[in-house]
Amino acid sequence: ITRATWCARAVPHAAMPTDLTLPASVPHFNNLDQMNLWVNSHPYIAAEPRASWKTPSEFVEAGGGNCVDKAVMKYAIATNQHLPGSAKSRILLVLRQNGEAHALFEADNQEFDSIPYEHSYKRLGYVSIETPTAANLFLMQGE
Repeated sequence: ITRATWCARAVPHAAMPTDLTLPASVPHFNNLDQMNLWVNSHPYIAAEPRASWKTPSEFVEAGGGNCVDKAVMKYAIATNQHLPGSAKSRILLVLRQNGEAHALFEADNQEFDSIPYEHSYKRLGYVSIETPTAANLFLMQGE
């Protein structure tokens, strides 16, 4: 599978939400590990095709989300709460060994995933947030 094909599969039906405001029910965390455990405690909910990924409020209201929704929630918590290590954070888009597209949150070169860690995935792209209302998809170099 090519990077272009993978990204066409993973990204086109959805876009980063523009509202990353945290609901009042989201607890305050002292570090990224606490945040990761809390988000991962919410169940995986398979996504129906939709215009955008869930906002933090939609994630809380639904009681969970898919891997992209969890990555967005982690990004929103880390950046809104200014958690240590969150200054260099992004949402990684990867290709798992089984060929499925997957998303995870990365901060300070540490990955915070919602599934057991796989050493065999390909890091093919990432979503970079330049402003609260704009996100860009970047393809990584190489295969």
